[in-house]
Amino acid sequence: MASVGNKWNLFVLSLFTTVVVFWFPVLGYAIPQQETGVEHIQPLHLLIEKLADENFDTRQDAESRLLERGATVLPHLEIQRQATDQELRLRVNRIIEMIRLQEMERAVKAFLMGEGSLPGWETYSTGTGDDDIQREAFVKLYRQRKETLDRHQNDQDQIGLLKELLKEFSGSGAQQVIFQDGLMTCLSMQIIKTLPKVDSQDELPQIRKTLSRYFQQTAFAKMVSDRNRLKNLHRQAAILWVQFPDPLIAEMTLRMAVAQALGIREGLVVALEYLRRPDTGQSTSIRNALTLVADYGDESHIPLLERHLDNALLLHPRFVSENREQTSVYQVQVKDLVLSTMVHLAGLKYQNFGLNLRDISFQGQPLPIPQSGFLNSEDREAANKKWRTFRQTGNSKTSH
Repeated sequence: MASVGNKWNLFVLSLFTTVVVFWFPVLGYAIPQQETGVEHIQPLHLLIEKLADENFDTRQDAESRLLERGATVLPHLEIQRQATDQELRLRVNRIIEMIRLQEMERAVKAFLMGEGSLPGWETYSTGTGDDDIQREAFVKLYRQRKETLDRHQNDQDQIGLLKELLKEFSGSGAQQVIFQDGLMTCLSMQIIKTLPKVDSQDELPQIRKTLSRYFQQTAFAKMVSDRNRLKNLHRQAAILWVQFPDPLIAEMTLRMAVAQALGIREGLVVALEYLRRPDTGQSTSIRNALTLVADYGDESHIPLLERHLDNALLLHPRFVSENREQTSVYQVQVKDLVLSTMVHLAGLKYQNFGLNLRDISFQGQPLPIPQSGFLNSEDREAANKKWRTFRQTGNSKTSH
């Protein structure tokens, strides 16, 4: 019996040892694990409180630990940005900025590897294309103007951002600064995104003058030059402005001038709209309009020009210029420009109509329109008569 009792005691001792050695540690670790969800939030608040601790090392340690947690702590830190404790407020703001910088660099790294996008890239790439060089260039712009591009990506108050950028542009004295800080690139991007959505009656008057001034700047002309990698982006912004439905004569004149200077064929629409107006009368503007029609129009536009040729406003001598050709002086009147434009669209020879032309070209193509005139009124009348005969008979044999 003693033997049996001893065996029983050994069995119980062995069982007890097993429980103590193997199961207690498991149970011991299981309890903290069950409380982890509760303790995960509590240390975060404690860490934020420790940012204002009297001990410097404690504050530094809390700041480091919060930085390690990354963007997940931002909502909690934002609450403390206006804290009354100065030390807490300073450290919270610093941590937020550092975390945002970390997040930006992480996004930039992924973007350069061709993964994901950055705010504003969609608009930017429509004018530049998507390759490694353009992505690197955009990252440079994004680092310079992150806040602007973040707002550009956000659909709220786009017209407000456009106004702010135009105001910043107007206040920029040195054009070199404009190139360096990417302001003009952001401004053209904002025009591309915003202008198609702007109400021409309600919102445009507030920005019309500044917007027009932007497109007339020498700096903008340089941005659209062939050497600039962003020329298509800026050109797209200019096209949208040229096409914008603004009926004011002054703005139409500016839009035609920009279209002519930049070689924008969309300016033809503005030119035709301008020529259809009954109150058209500025010789310089008419010349710009006719030049655009000569550049980008066709024979279908001749009837509109013929109506202008018969317009009483254009029949009296309205001089565009007087030019000396050798020893003679010939005058250029508005109606002469109309006639020469029609001759050009019909594919006829200018010389056969007695038009005196200067050797002028635009973008490699001859454009005699601005300097088409006659030595005397007799030659002018003969040319107009010859045109009427050509139109009535439809026979151009005597005019080629």
